[in-house]
Amino acid sequence: MTANGFRPERTIYRLTFENSTGLEGLVVRIKSCTIKEFNRIMWLGQQNTTESEQEVNDLFVSKLVEWNLLDDDDHPVPLTQEGLDTQEPSLMAAIILAWHSAMTEVKAPLRSDSGNGRRLEEAELGLGKSSASL
Repeated sequence: MTANGFRPERTIYRLTFENSTGLEGLVVRIKSCTIKEFNRIMWLGQQNTTESEQEVNDLFVSKLVEWNLLDDDDHPVPLTQEGLDTQEPSLMAAIILAWHSAMTEVKAPLRSDSGNGRRLEEAELGLGKSSASL
């Protein structure tokens, strides 16, 4: 809470990959985009030009927090455009697709046999309680 209002913490996603992807063990931590950035990525994805791919890569790099990606000599791949340039396009596409999916995922609704109707997160944070000021 700031003096003038509420400022939400920025979301950082922890992307992990299932065994079926061939990327099991890869972990990527990456910040979310703003709506404007997200819409730009969606538009750029339809352009299929070198320039549009470069702009998506630039934004992707600017949001990377960390990853455990190693090069062929078992050295960490830097979180830079130069680091991305050393990777195969299919790997980067899989990571960017996972990032996109994380940003657009909607949590499944509660089961109908749920105890009090609140999710664990709500219970832990005290969400879902009515306020006396409402």
